[in-house]
Amino acid sequence: MRKVSQSVEKKPEGYQVSLPFGLDARRETNYRNAVVQLESLQTKFRKDRKYFEQYQGVIDKYIEAGFISQVKDHIVEGYYMPHFGVRKDSRTTPLRIVFNASAKSKG
Repeated sequence: MRKVSQSVEKKPEGYQVSLPFGLDARRETNYRNAVVQLESLQTKFRKDRKYFEQYQGVIDKYIEAGFISQVKDHIVEGYYMPHFGVRKDSRTTPLRIVFNASAKSKG
């Protein structure tokens, strides 16, 4: 708590707080888990073209809005946020993408 409270800064756009751990604390990667998640999504997309098109549309909007960015190079280090789609009967939001930042590795 001390480290967090000492790092609080008031900025014109709001408050800024440093993460409570050093940069070396997050050296692990979830790259392999992200690949497994992607393969699962690809299987679903092959079975349901409409699902793929809806999902791609939402992803495109997120990229355009600057909410997410595409990994352009093959980078294994870092954290990849797993995501999946949730469908519902709705004209305004037939599909929403849920990002699971707390996903754990199996095993």
